[in-house]
Amino acid sequence: MHKIQNENTLAIEYLTKCTKIISELGNSDILAGLYLDLGQLYSDISKEKELEYYQKGVALYKQLEIIK
Repeated sequence: MHKIQNENTLAIEYLTKCTKIISELGNSDILAGLYLDLGQLYSDISKEKELEYYQKGVALYKQLEIIK
């Protein structure tokens, strides 16, 4: 379990860096997917962060009219 948590923490670190780069590039559809991925990674760590990232992802998908 400890190894999985460390891997999730590392994945969160890398995805967070990716979100900054993708945001600067203005690619909202990829950014929305990254937010959903972060939400999934946070599911075992922090329900607050999980919800935050899921909401960001869904909001972007709605803005892009990918979902209603």
